[in-house]
Amino acid sequence: MKRLIMSVFFGVSGLFFSTIPLYCQAIGFTLEWQSARIFRNIGIGFGARAMSMGGAFIAIADDITASSYNPAGLAQLIRPEFSFGVNSENQLTKIPGADLSPLFSPDWQSVQTNPSETKLNTFAFDYVGLAMPLRFVNFPMTIGVTYQTKVSNRAKFEYFRSFDFYETYYGSSEPTMTSSALSKLASTGGINIVTLSLAIRPLEFLYIGANTNLWKEVRPSLLTLYVNDNYITGERFSEEVHTQETWRSSGGVSYDLGILIKVKMLSIGFVYKTSFKADTSFGAAASYTVTDFDGTVTNGGNSWSSAGKLNWPLSYGFGISFRPLDALTLSADYNFTQWSKCGVVWNPDAVYAPNGYPIDNPKDTRQIRAGVEYVALLKQIAIPIRIGGFKDKLYGLDVNNEGVPYYAVTFGTGLVSKNVAFDVSAIYYAPSFDISSHWFGGYPQSLVSAKISNWRVLTSISVRLGS
Repeated sequence: MKRLIMSVFFGVSGLFFSTIPLYCQAIGFTLEWQSARIFRNIGIGFGARAMSMGGAFIAIADDITASSYNPAGLAQLIRPEFSFGVNSENQLTKIPGADLSPLFSPDWQSVQTNPSETKLNTFAFDYVGLAMPLRFVNFPMTIGVTYQTKVSNRAKFEYFRSFDFYETYYGSSEPTMTSSALSKLASTGGINIVTLSLAIRPLEFLYIGANTNLWKEVRPSLLTLYVNDNYITGERFSEEVHTQETWRSSGGVSYDLGILIKVKMLSIGFVYKTSFKADTSFGAAASYTVTDFDGTVTNGGNSWSSAGKLNWPLSYGFGISFRPLDALTLSADYNFTQWSKCGVVWNPDAVYAPNGYPIDNPKDTRQIRAGVEYVALLKQIAIPIRIGGFKDKLYGLDVNNEGVPYYAVTFGTGLVSKNVAFDVSAIYYAPSFDISSHWFGGYPQSLVSAKISNWRVLTSISVRLGS
C-alpha cells in the first residue's frame, strides 16, 4: 500500500513529463513570468528619463525616445541626436509555507510546504537611435531610426519548492519524507523592434508624427527541473532530472500615429498604435532521466513544434503636460492596450497548439502614469530630479488570471550639458498574488499569497550633434 500511494504521488512525474500538455503545465510558472514581462512592457516606451517620470511622456516627447511614446514629438528636435541605453532587472518572488494536511488526509498525517523563493536577474541592451532634424519646404521635420529591445529574455531564473510528508498507515508512524523541485532557466533573445520615424510641424502649435515598426521575436531558452523524493533517514526514493529547450519566434509590421499640441505652458498628446498579425512558431525538445527507489533508471523525451498567426493588440494613449516654470514639468498619461484580442490561430497541422499562447484569457490593460521633473541649473550643467509612478496589472501570474494590480514608484536623476545628457532611473513595485500551494494532480488546490519585489534600473546617454 505504501509503495502504491507513493507511486501515485511521485511516480506520476514520469507521465507528467512524457506527455506534451502536462509537461507544459510543469513549466507553466516559468513561462508565465515571461508572459507577464511581455504584458508589462508592451505599450511602454524606452529611455531612463521618461521612465523616471513614471513613463508619462506622451505630451512631453522632446528627445529621441519620443519615437516610442509619441513620434510627433521628434519634430521638436533642433539638433541631430544620438542616444543609447541599457537596463537591468532583479526580481524576488517569495512563496510562504502552507499546511496541506486537509487535502491529503487520511493518507498522510501531515503535509507541509516550506517557504520558497524565485529569483530573476537580467541585464540587457535597451535601445539605440539616431534622429536628424531637417526642413521640408518651410516646415521643420525630423527623421529617425531606433532599434529597441521591447522585451528582453536575456535572464537567469531559479525556482525552488519543497514539501515535508508525515506518514500514517494502519496506526503506525513512519519517518518523514521530503519532496523538492528546483527549476533553473537560462534564456536569451527577446522581442526587438526597428522603428523608422517621420515627424513634421505644419503649424506653430501642431506636431504630427508616424512610425513604421518592424517586429522580430526570437526567444530560445533552456529549462532544467530537478525533482528529489527521499526519506530523511537516508533511504532514497527517487531522483529526476528534466530538461526542455524551447524556442519561440514571430515577426510582423505595425504603425504608430502621434499628435502633439503645444499652447504656452500646456501640451496635449495622443498616440495610436495599430494591431497586426505576425507569423509565429513555438517548439520544444524535452528529455528526462528518472532514478526510481530501487535504482532503476528510465530515460525518455519528445519534441514538437507548431506554427500559426499571432494577433498582436492595438493600443492608444493620451497625455497632458504642464510647465508652470521653466525648470518644472508636470505630466500625466493614460494608456489602453486591447489584449483581449491577442491570441494565436494555429495551423491545422500544428502538433501542439496551446490555447493560452501567449497567455490564457488575456484581459485589456489600462495604465495611469504621472511624473514630475525639476531641473536645477548650475553654471555649465543641469541636474534634473524626477519622480513618478504608475498603476498597472501583471497578467499570467495569479491563478484566476484576473491580473495582479500594483503601483510602481519611479525616480531618477542625471547630468545634462549643452551636448551630452546622462540619465538614470529606478523603478520599484511589490505586488502580491495567489498561487497554488502544490503541484500534485488529482488533489484539490490550496492557495497561498506570493509576493514579488522588483527593481529595474535604466541608464541612458544622449549626444546632441552640431552647434
